[in-house]
Amino acid sequence: MKKFTMQNAYLLFALLLTVFMTGCNNNNDSNPAPPVTDTTAPTVTLTVPNNTATDVAINTKIIATFSEDMASATITGTTFTLTEPGGTVAGEVTYPAGVKTASFAPTTALDSGIVYTAKITIGATDLAGNPLAVDKEWTFTTG
Repeated sequence: MKKFTMQNAYLLFALLLTVFMTGCNNNNDSNPAPPVTDTTAPTVTLTVPNNTATDVAINTKIIATFSEDMASATITGTTFTLTEPGGTVAGEVTYPAGVKTASFAPTTALDSGIVYTAKITIGATDLAGNPLAVDKEWTFTTG
């Protein structure tokens, strides 16, 4: 029968200490990485009609496509407008979530031969709350 010696006690103590220290290791492997914060400002990547387009149909919808999903509550008649020399054009703004495209439908036909200005302001934000980098403005002439 083997005797329990002091050397064996030290080995047992070292083994238990190693197991304990390994269990208490705080190397963050088990902690999830913090979420990446979106700080990129969205942009308008496409407009219909195009800037400076001519002979645009008087019953056309005005469309803007964004670089990323936008917060639909921020795409409104205040942030997406259409104006003519006489003032603001009445219309309905829609932005279905997840499609990155907003539209402005005038409530009545546009007048022929008029230069219209469409504008989306920096009040429009993406889902992270980042506003447009700059106001987007474009013009077109009806035919």
